[in-house]
Amino acid sequence: MTETASSKRKIKVLIADDHASFRRALRSLFHADEAEIIECSDGYEAVQRYAEHHPDWVVMDYDMAPVDGLTATESIRKQYPDARILLITLHDGDDIRDAVRKAGAVAYVRKENLIQARDIIRNSRI
Repeated sequence: MTETASSKRKIKVLIADDHASFRRALRSLFHADEAEIIECSDGYEAVQRYAEHHPDWVVMDYDMAPVDGLTATESIRKQYPDARILLITLHDGDDIRDAVRKAGAVAYVRKENLIQARDIIRNSRI
């Protein structure tokens, strides 16, 4: 028996970014029929929303205030070791890769390559 699009469970994605326009851009990557989107504007709120909604994925900005994406990632992964978190950043380099890995994120994507974020999430198995 094959699974139809209507019987397929929507993926739940938590988007955490301190800029509303960027949250809209991230939201637009996912079609309404394929994803349920939860939004928040900082790392502190992301930790709270994760506990409330238990999303399949978190797409989180690396640089936010007052709680940044790395700190929020560490906190979520400490409480929920199976959490899948993808960090979004303007930066690149060995120090960023090391920090992302140490925090427990699955990966990071540069903001200029957002399609990669969508592809990582779409290609994951829930």
